[in-house]
Amino acid sequence: MTFLGSDTMRIVLVARINSMEMLNIVGEALAEEILRLIGSVGLDMGKCIGQACDGASNMSGQRNGTAAIICQQFPKASYSHCRSHKLNLALMKSCSSIQPISKSKWKDIESCLLPV
Repeated sequence: MTFLGSDTMRIVLVARINSMEMLNIVGEALAEEILRLIGSVGLDMGKCIGQACDGASNMSGQRNGTAAIICQQFPKASYSHCRSHKLNLALMKSCSSIQPISKSKWKDIESCLLPV
């Protein structure tokens, strides 16, 4: 979540919720927990200007996802897919096409390298 502070300073809050401790991980329950956590540290949700999370449907669903529920209550808190998560997904996809090198092929590659 990103909040506007005094003098246009931005405060970025990273909320990590241990879903193992939550019995209900649907969007509404997660939104309530996030809003509770934010309230407990004294931040004003009226100053929240952005939120980012992964693409899981319970987080990013258009009607019942956590981000949508928070946006209904706080329209300035616009949602975007987390850039770190997008990068991770892109790297995983690009690496999935790389073929593993067997030990014998690696020895052939090593033999071609010049000593430093």
